[in-house]
Amino acid sequence: MPALLKQGLSNLQNPVKLYAQLAIQSARSIDPLLNKSLMALDVDLAPDEHDELVKARDAALTALHSYADELEKRLSKMVDFAPMGEANYNYYLKHILLLPLDGAQVEMIGRAELARYRALEALLPDPKLADPDPARSASIPPDQASFLKAYESREQEMVSFLKEHSLVTLPDYLGAFQIRQLPEAFKPTSPGGFMNPPGVYDKVFISFRLTIRNRKSFIFARRLKTRGQSLDTRVFPDIFSNSRSRTI
Repeated sequence: MPALLKQGLSNLQNPVKLYAQLAIQSARSIDPLLNKSLMALDVDLAPDEHDELVKARDAALTALHSYADELEKRLSKMVDFAPMGEANYNYYLKHILLLPLDGAQVEMIGRAELARYRALEALLPDPKLADPDPARSASIPPDQASFLKAYESREQEMVSFLKEHSLVTLPDYLGAFQIRQLPEAFKPTSPGGFMNPPGVYDKVFISFRLTIRNRKSFIFARRLKTRGQSLDTRVFPDIFSNSRSRTI
């Protein structure tokens, strides 16, 4: 990692101040990941292997903090963030993402999808189920811990719905999920969430991280679930962990 970060600094030509600030926040919040999460690997290691792991960890932490310090020194000379603009977005779509679309076509697809889900709302037995007004909810969790508990408690309800309506086949080994806090180091650069799929031969855990900051997030999540949409993890800091290596 020290060599990687050193190369990263040399690669910076015209860095944007906002992105550097996010990188600084992330680097300065990473200690728990390396001091705790990483050390889960320290199981039944030989003494020399343990020493090598600790040495590599400490070197990585030192390099990360030095990287953040160096970025901070350069902030005053960095350019401010500016919106991409339509021309650059079109270039990004075509030359970076290699998509046969321009911005106007992406907007058209978005409008079509919005109309489709508005139509699906009309199929609900009670239109109020799609109403984002929090007043319709009997109980809105007052904090994140309550939200996580409430979300986990709905697992059986969702599984029963899928089975009763024969939407998909659920394997018998499907296990319970847990929601956990997103590590602080990920929040600046991944304020939403993402999935950590297991390895091919892993037997446990698929993780989803969702950023839940306030009561409005809970309301929005419920609305999306009612519409049959997946949660937009860019909106929501938590982790869903399934006990097996497959998703529905």
